[in-house]
Amino acid sequence: MFFGGSKEPESVQFGDLAAMLRGEFNRKLAKLDSRASGIVNGVESFVRDFTGACDAFRELDKEPDLEYVRATSANYIRDQKGSYSNLLSRILSSDTKVDVRYDTIYDKYYDEIQRTGSLLNDVLKANAQFKMVLDAYPNDLNRFKRSFSAIEAQWRMLKSEVEARNSDFNEYHETLGKIQALGSLLDESRVLESTVAGLEGAPRHEIREDEIDEIRKKIESVRAQEQAISAKASSVNSEISILLHTVDKPARKHDYLSLYKPKLTPLLDDPSSLRNPDRYAEFYKQIGETKDEVEKGVIAVKNVAEVRGALEQILEGRLKSMLESITELEANKVPLDSEIRDLERVRNELESQLHGNSQRESNLAEMKARAVSIKDDIQRTKAEVESLFERHYKRKLRIGF
Repeated sequence: MFFGGSKEPESVQFGDLAAMLRGEFNRKLAKLDSRASGIVNGVESFVRDFTGACDAFRELDKEPDLEYVRATSANYIRDQKGSYSNLLSRILSSDTKVDVRYDTIYDKYYDEIQRTGSLLNDVLKANAQFKMVLDAYPNDLNRFKRSFSAIEAQWRMLKSEVEARNSDFNEYHETLGKIQALGSLLDESRVLESTVAGLEGAPRHEIREDEIDEIRKKIESVRAQEQAISAKASSVNSEISILLHTVDKPARKHDYLSLYKPKLTPLLDDPSSLRNPDRYAEFYKQIGETKDEVEKGVIAVKNVAEVRGALEQILEGRLKSMLESITELEANKVPLDSEIRDLERVRNELESQLHGNSQRESNLAEMKARAVSIKDDIQRTKAEVESLFERHYKRKLRIGF
């Protein structure tokens, strides 16, 4: 015959643990529920009485007592009395209870404490804001005071009842935290297993280093072509700058003389805008006018021969030819830029695959080691949850996954 044999652990799935914990915690708080519910009913009763007092005070048709009130008019006090009553009504109407489903009894009454405390605090703020009204009606506030004091007394009783169960709440919170930690470990373990399986099943691509070298050489060749075009465009732009700089001073004098015409100088300052046919036509017209003004001596310049030569080059189409050359060079660069981007993308992909195989093996080894470590963490945390249930709720469990 055996005496004092230990009870066999009951099996429970991990997904049912949180609900089981809430049930055990609520059973522990059964007495709190019976006591606190009566207190909450009392609070609601006194709040209704306070609301009635507020309504009665609003309707009170009585002159204010100004003996203990700083110099002011009775009409002002009456207006403030209405504002005070309206503020109290808003405070009380905002205290309307919302139908909320609480996980635990503790949560329910903790929320009641916060709600009632907020109500009391708001009323005290209103009293401080309208102290003049309270001083002017000292004999008409007894119902207010009784109701408020009763609400405050009930609130303190409710706080005392809930705070007396803080140790039970701490046990619940500790156990819930361990359950959540166990859930996080299980989630991480599942993700790791899936990732490891994916890496192990993924096909390997064998990449040769000489393939990448060929693409690198092709990139260098295309980039050399692009640089040659850029150098040529830079040379042409330099020629354009020299040509336009030569005609800059006479152009400014032309602008000064031609007060009512579009200005020539802004076109010189922005050569790229001259690719626009309309702008170039205006530019060409004014360059012709400037040349006539130089020829006739209207515009005086020191280096007449050099300026005349520059103006003639422009009028003979030299500048237009250079602008067209720049446009053509830029157009020739576009496909080269695109080709370089495509080649670099292919090179990067091949390099990634070449170096990715060894990196994948390293990552795989790290994840496998972490998976083993997580399994140990899961077993340890599982044992802690089972221990907490037995210690706090006298239930021996065997948790399954």
